[in-house]
Amino acid sequence: MNKARSTHRQLWRLYSTKKKYESLYTRISSEINDGSFYELPEMIRKGMLRRLRLLYHRLLSLFKRINIAAAALTTAFLMLTGTALAPAFTVQTGINNPLNGVSAGSLSIPTFGDVDGDGDKDAFIGNFNGDVIFYTDIATPLPVELSTFTAVTENNDVLLNWKTATEVNNYGFEVQRTAISQQLTAETWQKIGFIPGSGTSNSPKEYSFTDKDAQPGTYKYRLKQIDNDGKFEYSEEVEVNVNAVAASYSLQQNYPNPFNPTTVIKYTLPSEDRVTLKLYDVLGREVATLINADQPAGNHTYTLSSEKLHLSSGVYIYKIQSGSFTDVKKMILLK
Repeated sequence: MNKARSTHRQLWRLYSTKKKYESLYTRISSEINDGSFYELPEMIRKGMLRRLRLLYHRLLSLFKRINIAAAALTTAFLMLTGTALAPAFTVQTGINNPLNGVSAGSLSIPTFGDVDGDGDKDAFIGNFNGDVIFYTDIATPLPVELSTFTAVTENNDVLLNWKTATEVNNYGFEVQRTAISQQLTAETWQKIGFIPGSGTSNSPKEYSFTDKDAQPGTYKYRLKQIDNDGKFEYSEEVEVNVNAVAASYSLQQNYPNPFNPTTVIKYTLPSEDRVTLKLYDVLGREVATLINADQPAGNHTYTLSSEKLHLSSGVYIYKIQSGSFTDVKKMILLK
């Protein structure tokens, strides 16, 4: 007991000295960072820099002595009472410490394991004197944090993309859809797909789902995020409009342009027809036939890869022909 009191007094003196040194270190650092520092005589500047270096090394020595004195008191039990994103540790000693008197033994190197069975990794770290430092994570689990959720149309398909910043016990996402009617009727949501989650993760994850061949109209989509224990919550809703079949032919400018290595060509057909899409160099020589097939009415896309076609940098012309419709546009490949 007397030894513990002596160690407590030693710690109090070390902390007091550390506080004084830190205050002095901060004051000298502020003076050195001030613009007028370089107006002082060289001898004074060198003296201030020497004092700063000396204080720095004394602080390092104090930190080591404080750690040694604190470790000699008892096994440290640090309880994580904050969250995983904003940790806050509370030191517990004495009768509140369940590991008092435990020897490090084979745990003299950092060892991780789920001690309390909550799915989080707890840590054991052995001290120089054989005691154990035990860190346990009892923070509130991170929710499944949805950072983005978007919907875009491509042809008659609706492409859903979403990202999560963090996940805990995430079983997966049920994708739901409802059609918006002009009549004032209650929304009826239906499940159209399921995407498995990533369990527990502190790193961003990306997901996607395609609602294929949606009929023309306006739709809302939402995600039902389901935990492993069956609990769930809904995301915010996104709304898209699937347009009716185009009234006329059209060929859009490729995007991106200039490009490297891929670019997307979009076009529309008012009715089912034969489509040829060809690529030419700037001299008019045919480079490749991209499409030569019968296609249904609607919006279409083609992704051109310069690597697959072994194209070199330069200007190219792409030409579409369907029925009596013909159109050409230029694209630029920059490597």
